[in-house]
Amino acid sequence: MFGICALTRPAYQLGRQQRRPRGALRVAAVVICAQLGGWCGAEELRLPAATPQPAREFLRLPAPEPETGAFTVSTPGMEAFAATDREPESLADAWQAALALDPWLDAKRQQTLAAESNWQAARAEAYPWLDTGANYTVRDNEPGFAFQAPGLIPPGSVFPYAQREGASYFAAVNMPIYTGGSVPAAIDAAAASLNSRQLDARIAQLDLKLRIAEQYVAVLRAHSDVSRAQMNVQSLASHLHDVEMLFQHEQRPQNDVLAAQVALAEARHDLVAAENRLDVARATYNRGLARPLGQPVFLYDLAVQPPPGELEALTQVAIESREELAQLRSQAQALQHEAESLLAKNRPQAAVTGGYVFQENRYQSPQGITSLGVGVTWNLYDAGRDRHRATALQQQAAALCRLRDDLESQIRLDVRRTWLDVAETAERLQVTRDSLGQAEESLRVARQRYLNGMGTSTDVLTADSQRVRSFRNHHHAYYDAILAEYRLRRAMGRL
Repeated sequence: MFGICALTRPAYQLGRQQRRPRGALRVAAVVICAQLGGWCGAEELRLPAATPQPAREFLRLPAPEPETGAFTVSTPGMEAFAATDREPESLADAWQAALALDPWLDAKRQQTLAAESNWQAARAEAYPWLDTGANYTVRDNEPGFAFQAPGLIPPGSVFPYAQREGASYFAAVNMPIYTGGSVPAAIDAAAASLNSRQLDARIAQLDLKLRIAEQYVAVLRAHSDVSRAQMNVQSLASHLHDVEMLFQHEQRPQNDVLAAQVALAEARHDLVAAENRLDVARATYNRGLARPLGQPVFLYDLAVQPPPGELEALTQVAIESREELAQLRSQAQALQHEAESLLAKNRPQAAVTGGYVFQENRYQSPQGITSLGVGVTWNLYDAGRDRHRATALQQQAAALCRLRDDLESQIRLDVRRTWLDVAETAERLQVTRDSLGQAEESLRVARQRYLNGMGTSTDVLTADSQRVRSFRNHHHAYYDAILAEYRLRRAMGRL
């Protein structure tokens, strides 16, 4: 009942077939299995040298949730790792590891600590400072005054004023009471610089998280490409085996065998390239986490998130949240405060000074002396040095304000572009999802027509190529949608 028309051949061929009844039965079995939907080549018709097993079923509709859909990203020779009990790594785990070990981010933290130290130093300028010192002096003779007053003192009389050896020490304190605003302005400048460094560290964190997310998705995408290539090789190997068997029984021409062999060779070529891309993606991911490049990677899959919201609302969130805008504002404020501090140095500077000095000297009374005073300094003329330096700082601050305006426009563009990317990938995902079943059905029909003698091998290879493209387009759209979502969140400053 099944496949009889496919076995209809000229009389001279039927004569040969009568001498080989077992071969005819094998051909009929292939046709019957195909029409029943079994496609027997999955088991006994498989080519041993061309059937690499996929590490994971590569069709994911819908995608597994992050808490359940784990798979091993591995290249040939790493199957043993897939059987271990190691807990898969989520994107949150990867972020945590990267934030703890990334050297660039650690450098930003060190710069923040340095800015905090500068701020503490600027604050200390408003407090008094205390200076102390001591020494011990030994002379070859006692210094003294020689007087000549005939009739009053004997000739050659010398009156010493310091003993030959002795100790001395002092303590001095200085307290600024008026600086013309120089110290407060310097404190404000240091505080603004500290805030800028803190924002810079936060920006580096967001950039690092986006980079790790891109590397994470790149591994998932590369693994999907390997699975797709392995499925293609397996499918074409099975098709080649069936075509060769039909050719041996003179059911199909040799050109069909050659076409199937070429298609299988191209599929193997694509598999080698996909495995290489997977290894590079895995090494890049490990480098981002400061791990050995060849360390196995065991990851959770990611799910596409729902639409984020309206463009105008997202843009407003980005303008309010982006650290880059606040950083430029802090840098401009720091320059303005530095200019104020320079201009204040041309105003009067007043300070209270006090001290105590002790000198061991039996010719002096008293040996310890305490003092207290008020000092005022005023730079009346410096040829405009501080004024010109302050003007230069103010001009730099104005330039940063202009850059901030330009950056705000760029942020609006980034949000719009990433928001449109999210919408585009959502539409692409829906279109490609609908085409998957159509491509599978097209391949099934092409194979049945070929086995029934109603189609050509070219039809089968074309349908198989279309199926591969449909799977590739769908999974690329899937991971593009995930990346678009993370890039939109980064553009909003909410990653």
